[in-house]
Amino acid sequence: MRDKMNELTSRGLCTFYYTSHANFLFVAESAAIADSIRKQLLVKGIPGWRLKPTEQSPADTDSRT
Repeated sequence: MRDKMNELTSRGLCTFYYTSHANFLFVAESAAIADSIRKQLLVKGIPGWRLKPTEQSPADTDSRT
């Protein structure tokens, strides 16, 4: 997953992924779009610790990584 993310980032795209038994890679043209997607997932109940790389905020903090 890291190799894919690094390749996309080197092309100017913003990435993060949902980690689970089936990982999902999210790709956006800007950090603002990626942040919007991340926020929508959190609002829908996705645990913040499942989104990598994590951007810790008090609401997202969880002991699992």
